[in-house]
Amino acid sequence: MTVFFVVLKTDLLPVEVSNDASIFQIFRYLKSESDVGHRILGRTLYDQYKYYKLKNPVPVPRRITNSTSAATIQACLHQSNWEEVSAHDILDVQTPISARNVYIVIQPGGNPTQTAIADLEANHGDIFSCLQITVSNLQRWTMQDVENNLEGGRLWPPGDAGRPAAIVAIEESLARRRTFTVMDSQAQQNKDYQHAREYKTHFRDIYQETLNSPGDVINREFASFFHVLRCFDEDSYRIESEGSSALKASNFVVYFISPPFFASYNEHFEFKQEKAWGFPIFLTTEGQPDAWCQFRPRSDLMVSLRSFLCPLLISEVVSQNDEADRYRMLLQAIAVARAGQYLIRQGAQIQFFVVAIYLKANLIAERYIIANIGGTREVSISQKDFTLTTADGAVAFLREMYNLVAMVDILAENLDNAKKDILSEENRWDDIAVNT
Repeated sequence: MTVFFVVLKTDLLPVEVSNDASIFQIFRYLKSESDVGHRILGRTLYDQYKYYKLKNPVPVPRRITNSTSAATIQACLHQSNWEEVSAHDILDVQTPISARNVYIVIQPGGNPTQTAIADLEANHGDIFSCLQITVSNLQRWTMQDVENNLEGGRLWPPGDAGRPAAIVAIEESLARRRTFTVMDSQAQQNKDYQHAREYKTHFRDIYQETLNSPGDVINREFASFFHVLRCFDEDSYRIESEGSSALKASNFVVYFISPPFFASYNEHFEFKQEKAWGFPIFLTTEGQPDAWCQFRPRSDLMVSLRSFLCPLLISEVVSQNDEADRYRMLLQAIAVARAGQYLIRQGAQIQFFVVAIYLKANLIAERYIIANIGGTREVSISQKDFTLTTADGAVAFLREMYNLVAMVDILAENLDNAKKDILSEENRWDDIAVNT
């Protein structure tokens, strides 16, 4: 018997067949003896696949991990190293066969992925282009990938001057003081207002009374402001010291996200936790720029448009030691920024943007504004950090979240209703290979 490896679709699998086995017998082994192979092949027949012998066998590392397996599979998928063979051919490779080599690649016949991609490019090329991201490795997210996908734009770190005017305008709107009106006759009965006024310095920094308009603050916002200073500020160092990402996430939601985005119903957007997006983005690698696969993002926290499915705020709470989830979040936001700008109705004088928030283990909230500036694919990212363990940082961040609500409403009113279903027609993505 001979033992070696094959690549079935995008899985690296071992096989054990006789020395004079035909390719068909390899297929039969995978279907009957391999749990993974059986799951992939299901009820399909051998003649529904194409078989390729690797001209130069690809070695398999002694220690197989997710990263080494992905690198091996990626090397096997270079079509220049393929030689098509029949299912009835005898495995004919250099002898002796090594148990640590890949010799055969098996792919679905007819290439439904390429057919689906051709249809997308022909009929939905604009949105398909917006959702494309190129990475160096399908199993890893890096800052280099983020920078490479800006396509002429750049990432502006905290305090860096020279940001595009559109980004500056968004940041100024997020940071503006909140306005309120409280009649003298009602002030004594308004307990939320009275409690908030106990923190005089921070109150003056965040709020401004107006007499000429009703203002944009309701009583529950005063309550949220008070709770951040009275409760979160006192507990923040204990929360920071806890190793649990779930505990950090729950407190972050309760104090900073739920009050503006969930507590009151809004017809334009909805808040979700731990939910997959309603549409995919499309990944390829630098080595195979035309080999697309779909990736269905999932965010720890998300605020998205009800009708268009497009996220407006996405957030990740630190859960990986290398913080790679930050880079995944930013790559996803780049795709959303392009897609959102495409959804803006023609003639609307407004810049689409998405806010991405990465909550670090030390409770520093990295807030990113991501926008597709101009008519090209150029994307700019501006970062600002908020130290939530300080009262100043916590209330300034809360102010931005409340201001974002009004800005989201304006964005929603400037989208093109003719494009409302362009992201929600899921069946158009079905035949494109999935990367998990």
